[in-house]
Amino acid sequence: VIDLDMMVGKYYAMIVLVAKDRADFFDVYYEPQGQVLAPVTFYHEQYYRSMGARLYNFGGEEWVPLESTVISWEERNLLDTQGNRVRAKVITDQKTFSTYEQALAFLEDHSNFRIAGSNRFLSPVPLEKLEHYEVVYKSPTTVLSRGEDTISRVEVFEYRGGE
Repeated sequence: VIDLDMMVGKYYAMIVLVAKDRADFFDVYYEPQGQVLAPVTFYHEQYYRSMGARLYNFGGEEWVPLESTVISWEERNLLDTQGNRVRAKVITDQKTFSTYEQALAFLEDHSNFRIAGSNRFLSPVPLEKLEHYEVVYKSPTTVLSRGEDTISRVEVFEYRGGE
């Protein structure tokens, strides 16, 4: 059994509050690793484009991906650790492109793939800078360092100006 809260934090609760489908933002897939299938969370384009991810994960700054990955999967019946049958998405193919545009071009001819990333702090999709947002507080506890940028456990942004 996968504890979604442990895998994606409190983001799941925000999706429920706005009555959206979790699978639009992220989902648990199973990847073959040797003789077993290991669970991995893949975040979808809508997750990276959400205001929460853009502010918290990327500080509202512009993001140009270093690479973009597309995945394909099929649903299969698997047995969980208690021996119960569960329906699960199993990765059948995964391709990585050096640009987002190359990934989009690939998707034009392959409808059974979607752009996804397994790291919520490395977007496979480009993000525009969010204007008029400024960090007004960062807690002292650092969760992640990315180059000179740090992401703190708590960050508060303020909207300043704009229409």
